[in-house]
Amino acid sequence: MNINDIYVIFASLLGFPAFIAAGVNVAKYFQLLNDGSAPKVVLWANIVLFVGVAVAFFTGNIDLLTRLDAEVGNVALFMLSFIAFVSSLGVAKIYHAGLRGTPVIGESASLRNESLEDW
Repeated sequence: MNINDIYVIFASLLGFPAFIAAGVNVAKYFQLLNDGSAPKVVLWANIVLFVGVAVAFFTGNIDLLTRLDAEVGNVALFMLSFIAFVSSLGVAKIYHAGLRGTPVIGESASLRNESLEDW
């Protein structure tokens, strides 16, 4: 058991850092976290993660850590996909407002009190 292996294990994790980044981005999107405090949150989350890797290393639970890393990575992927979906709904409203009233694309039969049969 070499203590330098902790650094190698910590560097090989992909799910936990992705989860930290996704969590910070989701918190910033919903304005729960401002840009100025995001680096502090990431720093402390990485310190906690490093200590967790050390504890898993010394207790012999590296297999559990790697399985948990994969699952947390999937959660991060879901979080980012959810934010992309929510953002696309907002962007669609902006495009709709911008195109309203333009010929052909922005025409609305309901606004002109016409039925579809009149088209």
